[in-house]
Amino acid sequence: MSWSNVFLSNPWRASRAHLSPMTKVEAKRQFETYVLPEVIKQYGRNDRVAIREAWNNWTDGLNK
Repeated sequence: MSWSNVFLSNPWRASRAHLSPMTKVEAKRQFETYVLPEVIKQYGRNDRVAIREAWNNWTDGLNK
C-alpha cells in the first residue's frame, strides 16, 4: 500500500470531519501512525526527501 493510499483510506479522517480543526501535534501523530511507516517501508528511513514530501502531501491533504 502506498502512503498516498494510507491517507485516502484513513477511517480517522472521516470520523473527525465534524470536529474542530486538527492541531499540529494531532497531525504529526496521525502522520507517524498511518503514513510514515509506509514511506519508510517503501523508501527507507534515510530518505529524508521522501519523508518531507510525504509530510507535505499529508498536510496539504488535510487542508483540502
